[in-house]
Amino acid sequence: MSTESVFANHSEEDDIYPLTVREIADAQKAEVKLKSLLLKDAVLPKGVTLQKVEDILCLCDNNRMIIPKPLQKRATQWYHHYLQLPGHTRLEETINATMYWKGMRTTIRTLVRTCKR
Repeated sequence: MSTESVFANHSEEDDIYPLTVREIADAQKAEVKLKSLLLKDAVLPKGVTLQKVEDILCLCDNNRMIIPKPLQKRATQWYHHYLQLPGHTRLEETINATMYWKGMRTTIRTLVRTCKR
């Protein structure tokens, strides 16, 4: 895992976080499956809502931000690093509290299983 992959962006308040809300929203707009859900007359699946987070409209699933595929590995690596290499259960519970993507458990278990530290 490279150092670049775990260090976050800095917001105006200089808070460290793996992804910014703007990055997530932009990635949602770029992902074909999610982009269609952002259309004005889109029928959203059960549990999926459009919510304003920091004044930015984002797709959420049961109040957890939906993380598009290109950002999933980075978010997982960041939490794994900053939680000091937890096991898959703790890592999954932490990420699952605020984020969602299909296959999250597989992403997390693969990272933890292949961690060389």
